[in-house]
Amino acid sequence: AIVVPSEHGRRELIERGPFRFSRELAKDLAETLESAETPKRWRFVADIPLDSQSKRSRANLTHLFEGQRILELLKPDISHIGDYEAELLFTVTPDYPWFKGHFHDAPILPGLAQVHIAAAVCEEIWALRPASHAISRLKFNRIIQPGEDIRLVLKFNTTTRKLNFGFSCEGDHTSSGTIG
Repeated sequence: AIVVPSEHGRRELIERGPFRFSRELAKDLAETLESAETPKRWRFVADIPLDSQSKRSRANLTHLFEGQRILELLKPDISHIGDYEAELLFTVTPDYPWFKGHFHDAPILPGLAQVHIAAAVCEEIWALRPASHAISRLKFNRIIQPGEDIRLVLKFNTTTRKLNFGFSCEGDHTSSGTIG
């Protein structure tokens, strides 16, 4: 199932987490659906993806289930997820796709990849996207390399739909900015 939660649903998603929340939804649907009709896999998204003609395509919907999810890739230790604030800790591994073809002899995590990570984590944990792709107050204080332990802090403002993010390593701010 691909689910765009309401505001109440987002709060339940945050409180329970996607696994428990999907199990409760499945239990509620059991009263109206046959067991074979009950979804086995769930994706909580900000909106249903559309193609260039503003139509839902099977390929875009299938990608939600077949593409690697950001939390599966990062394998973070989630130290806090609350009402639109989160803190994740993860180790940058050399197998991240952003390192391919990017400074082979001295790999760094590109700034655009850091912005992408922040936005993708936001959507995956809260089923929300920033209001736009506009980026402001973007600062890169130092590079991030494979093997480093990173702390990512996210704060989503539901009124302005802006996402503030900050990456740090060993207490040093590596990058920060606002998306939306």
